[in-house]
Order: sequence, then structure tokens, then C-alpha cells
Amino acid sequence: MKRSDIAAIEAQFDVTLPGEYVSLLLAYPKDLPEVVSGLELYNQQWELVSDNESVRKGPLWGVTWPAHYFVIGSDGAGNYFCIDTKHTAPPILFFDHDDRTFRQEAPSLAEWLPQLRELHS
Repeated sequence: MKRSDIAAIEAQFDVTLPGEYVSLLLAYPKDLPEVVSGLELYNQQWELVSDNESVRKGPLWGVTWPAHYFVIGSDGAGNYFCIDTKHTAPPILFFDHDDRTFRQEAPSLAEWLPQLRELHS
């Protein structure tokens, strides 16, 4: 992804993405299994835009999506991974549509990446 893509996303959703996440998008880890980029951790602008538009259209399973939460991926089953853009080093959050709650998946992006590698190894 290019800086101009990230700037367009930030403008569209009126957010400032944390530096660690921006760095990851600019230099997406080549050692992540390919399946990760289509699910848990998107690396395409259209995926980020599509899911962030979708969750903001109205109540999602009865939950109003916080404007400062930004979808970074999904599990492919209607649940989303996101970050809180109010934090410079945000934890990875998981939105569970069954119980309509957000829970912490990992304390940071740096700690989540090894979990993804292990999950898909």
C-alpha cells in the first residue's frame, strides 16, 4: 500500500491511523501466510474501505460501531478485528457478532503478528 492510499483512507473515515499500523501497511510482512492478508490483517485498500464502510452504515447486529474503531481484518464469519485510533499503540480488538462485544485479542500489533503466524503454520 502507498502513503497516498493510507491518506485517502484516513480522510474518508476521519481517523488518524497509528504509526505502527501505518508502517505495517507500507511494508506488509512477507513472511505472513497468504491467508492472513485476506482475513485477519488486510493489506488492500479496497478491503479496508469496504469493511469500514459496512460497519458504519448503521447498527451492526444492534451495536453502533464507534467512529474511532477501525477494522483491520475479519475472521470470515461476520466478526472483525479492529484497532482504536485514539491510541498511538492500540491493542488489537475483536468484535464478536454473537455476543455483540469487543474484547482484546492482543495487547499490540507486534504481539499479534506472531499469533497469526502460529495460527496459520
